Amino acid sequence: MAVDLFIEPALRRWRSYDRRLRRHTDKSLEHRAQDLESGLLDWYTEHYGLGYDPGCIHHLAHSFAEILFHGTKTIPEGTSERDR
Repeated sequence: MAVDLFIEPALRRWRSYDRRLRRHTDKSLEHRAQDLESGLLDWYTEHYGLGYDPGCIHHLAHSFAEILFHGTKTIPEGTSERDR
């Protein structure tokens, strides 16, 4: 499935966001999703030489970003994932 192909590069791009955009003031979900979309489009073109459907990448990037953005919120000490 195409989504599986994008998981690893999406996580790498997401984790490197703060380092790459250290001085950028807009750290919103929308900006992070746009950055992820741009990175996935570039990654796919670089590794496979053909363009992937931009609408599909847009949807994937925004879906990944929503999950990753909300998943990176800190969990209060003394609680576990299940307690949330």
